[in-house]
Amino acid sequence: IPAGCSKRSKQKVQWRLKQGPPLAHKNWDFPSRLRVSSGIAKRRRLEQPAGITVRPTMERVREALFNQVTSMHLFEDRSVRVLDLFAGTGSLGIEALSRGASECIYVDTSKECVDCCIA
Repeated sequence: IPAGCSKRSKQKVQWRLKQGPPLAHKNWDFPSRLRVSSGIAKRRRLEQPAGITVRPTMERVREALFNQVTSMHLFEDRSVRVLDLFAGTGSLGIEALSRGASECIYVDTSKECVDCCIA
Protein backbone atom coordinates (compact mmCIF):
# COMPACT_ATOMS: atom_id res chain seq x y z
CA ILE A 1 0.00 0.00 0.00
CA PRO A 2 1.51 3.34 -1.00
CA ALA A 3 2.55 5.75 1.73
CA GLY A 4 0.86 9.13 2.06
CA CYS A 5 -2.62 7.92 1.08
CA SER A 6 -5.79 8.74 2.92
CA LYS A 7 -7.42 6.20 5.20
CA ARG A 8 -10.22 5.66 2.66
CA SER A 9 -7.71 5.01 -0.15
CA LYS A 10 -5.92 2.42 1.98
CA GLN A 11 -9.24 0.73 2.78
CA LYS A 12 -10.07 0.62 -0.92
CA VAL A 13 -6.72 -0.99 -1.77
CA GLN A 14 -7.12 -3.56 1.02
CA TRP A 15 -10.65 -4.39 -0.12
CA ARG A 16 -9.51 -4.82 -3.74
CA LEU A 17 -6.66 -7.11 -2.70
CA LYS A 18 -9.08 -9.30 -0.73
CA GLN A 19 -11.32 -9.73 -3.78
CA GLY A 20 -9.02 -12.13 -5.57
CA PRO A 21 -6.04 -11.99 -7.89
CA PRO A 22 -4.39 -8.60 -8.26
CA LEU A 23 -5.34 -6.41 -11.19
CA ALA A 24 -3.17 -6.58 -14.28
CA HIS A 25 -2.13 -2.94 -14.22
CA LYS A 26 -0.71 -2.70 -10.63
CA ASN A 27 -1.02 1.08 -10.58
CA TRP A 28 -1.38 1.69 -6.85
CA ASP A 29 1.60 4.09 -6.66
CA PHE A 30 0.20 6.66 -9.11
CA PRO A 31 -3.55 7.12 -8.57
CA SER A 32 -5.43 8.94 -11.28
CA ARG A 33 -6.85 12.43 -10.88
CA LEU A 34 -9.83 11.46 -13.03
CA ARG A 35 -13.16 11.63 -11.27
CA VAL A 36 -16.79 10.96 -12.08
CA SER A 37 -18.51 14.35 -12.28
CA SER A 38 -22.12 13.48 -11.40
CA GLY A 39 -24.62 10.73 -10.71
CA ILE A 40 -24.53 8.06 -8.02
CA ALA A 41 -20.73 7.70 -8.29
CA LYS A 42 -20.01 11.43 -8.06
CA ARG A 43 -16.43 12.35 -7.07
CA ARG A 44 -15.13 8.78 -7.22
CA ARG A 45 -11.67 8.33 -8.68
CA LEU A 46 -11.15 6.27 -11.80
CA GLU A 47 -8.33 3.82 -12.42
CA GLN A 48 -5.73 4.58 -15.08
CA PRO A 49 -3.28 2.00 -16.48
CA ALA A 50 0.41 2.57 -15.81
CA GLY A 51 2.92 2.59 -18.65
CA ILE A 52 0.32 3.25 -21.34
CA THR A 53 -0.31 6.65 -22.85
CA VAL A 54 -4.02 7.27 -22.41
CA ARG A 55 -5.84 10.50 -23.18
CA PRO A 56 -9.14 10.29 -21.28
CA THR A 57 -12.16 12.37 -22.24
CA MET A 58 -11.96 15.70 -20.45
CA GLU A 59 -14.50 16.34 -17.70
CA ARG A 60 -15.85 19.38 -19.53
CA VAL A 61 -16.49 17.34 -22.68
CA ARG A 62 -18.22 14.54 -20.74
CA GLU A 63 -20.33 17.09 -18.88
CA ALA A 64 -21.40 18.78 -22.13
CA LEU A 65 -22.17 15.45 -23.79
CA PHE A 66 -24.29 14.17 -20.92
CA ASN A 67 -26.07 17.50 -20.45
CA GLN A 68 -27.24 17.24 -24.07
CA VAL A 69 -28.25 13.59 -23.69
CA THR A 70 -30.07 14.34 -20.43
CA SER A 71 -31.94 17.24 -22.03
CA MET A 72 -33.33 14.70 -24.53
CA HIS A 73 -34.70 12.72 -21.53
CA LEU A 74 -32.85 9.54 -22.48
CA PHE A 75 -31.79 8.57 -18.94
CA GLU A 76 -35.32 8.65 -17.50
CA ASP A 77 -36.37 5.08 -18.26
CA ARG A 78 -33.15 3.25 -17.26
CA SER A 79 -33.07 1.32 -20.54
CA VAL A 80 -30.10 3.18 -22.01
CA ARG A 81 -27.19 1.03 -23.19
CA VAL A 82 -23.81 2.66 -23.86
CA LEU A 83 -20.99 1.55 -26.15
CA ASP A 84 -17.61 3.00 -25.11
CA LEU A 85 -15.28 2.49 -28.09
CA PHE A 86 -11.58 3.17 -27.50
CA ALA A 87 -12.45 3.05 -23.80
CA GLY A 88 -9.02 3.79 -22.30
CA THR A 89 -9.89 4.58 -18.69
CA GLY A 90 -13.61 3.94 -19.27
CA SER A 91 -14.52 7.39 -18.02
CA LEU A 92 -17.30 7.90 -20.55
CA GLY A 93 -18.99 4.57 -19.81
CA ILE A 94 -18.62 4.89 -16.05
CA GLU A 95 -20.11 8.38 -16.20
CA ALA A 96 -23.08 6.98 -18.16
CA LEU A 97 -23.59 4.18 -15.64
CA SER A 98 -23.41 6.72 -12.83
CA ARG A 99 -26.11 8.80 -14.49
CA GLY A 100 -28.50 5.89 -14.95
CA ALA A 101 -27.55 3.77 -17.95
CA SER A 102 -28.50 0.11 -17.59
CA GLU A 103 -25.30 -1.30 -19.10
CA CYS A 104 -22.08 -0.32 -20.82
CA ILE A 105 -19.88 -2.25 -23.25
CA TYR A 106 -16.19 -1.31 -23.21
CA VAL A 107 -14.02 -1.90 -26.29
CA ASP A 108 -10.27 -1.36 -26.34
CA THR A 109 -7.26 -3.10 -27.86
CA SER A 110 -5.20 -2.93 -24.66
CA LYS A 111 -5.84 -5.54 -21.97
CA GLU A 112 -4.63 -3.11 -19.27
CA CYS A 113 -7.21 -0.52 -20.33
CA VAL A 114 -10.03 -3.08 -20.24
CA ASP A 115 -8.90 -4.19 -16.77
CA CYS A 116 -9.13 -0.58 -15.60
CA CYS A 117 -12.62 -0.20 -17.04
CA ILE A 118 -14.02 -3.20 -15.18
CA ALA A 119 -12.02 -2.69 -11.97
